[in-house]
Amino acid sequence: MRPSGGTIALVREGDPITIDAHRQLLQLDVDDSEIARRRAEWRQPEPRYKRGVLGKFAALSRPANEGTGTGWMPQDGTFKGAPMRRPGPRSSERRSAARASNRQSAAPCSRR
Repeated sequence: MRPSGGTIALVREGDPITIDAHRQLLQLDVDDSEIARRRAEWRQPEPRYKRGVLGKFAALSRPANEGTGTGWMPQDGTFKGAPMRRPGPRSSERRSAARASNRQSAAPCSRR
């Protein structure tokens, strides 16, 4: 698998890097043969978070070169074997529906 982030995935501690703001240059100063060797050895790391909100984000989010969207929830409503709650109405919609229901069922109040 090719590093999705490009050469930045191949940078190691102590590598010389050239940064030139005037020329808008950020360059890894390592031999091409060494970069090719690192690229051949590179493996996708396991996700740090596999459960919870960050696990869902890691599983559903896309890389920047694909638009970074989180995609769609699977049709069966599952996430790695765990059920996911389907989104319901927004809280403002629930509140307005509750108010309308209360208005219809509430008996008129008399003030004394």
